[in-house]
Amino acid sequence: VVGPQTRNKINKLFSSNSSESNLPLPPVVLNVPHINSISPDVVTANPQMITISGTDFTTYGNKIIIANDNDKGIGYYNSADGKTITFPFVSTFAEKIKVQLSAYKGTSNYQAILSAFTANLTGENISVEDGVTYVRAIILVKNAGGTSNSFDIKINIKSLLQ
Repeated sequence: VVGPQTRNKINKLFSSNSSESNLPLPPVVLNVPHINSISPDVVTANPQMITISGTDFTTYGNKIIIANDNDKGIGYYNSADGKTITFPFVSTFAEKIKVQLSAYKGTSNYQAILSAFTANLTGENISVEDGVTYVRAIILVKNAGGTSNSFDIKINIKSLLQ
């Protein structure tokens, strides 16, 4: 129970607070995400857990894009700290090759066929280092702040086809 003066004061405070709450909120500005590193930077399993480290990832809704796979978005992933995103990477390129080589899998000459096949891969996203054939995957992160810089990882194609 309050008296008339206290009631007037409460009403005055309440009405002044409610008028302030009708003011528009300032817009939320999100920064464009940036990738600093990816670990591991060589994929040897399908799927393989990959961690992207960087800045300005959002809590929800970070779309991982493989740019050299027709800009295919592979899913939306969370970042609890705004600095890391972990996701299962699957090489669709390796999966397509597995289908082509499936008729030879389990044969005595599969390793020779696999070696010859990977040695003859060519293209702008193929490199050979110390006798190992790698396929380059270009990773980007897209969220409400924009699209990040690109970052390359290498896929050891022969290890995925074993």
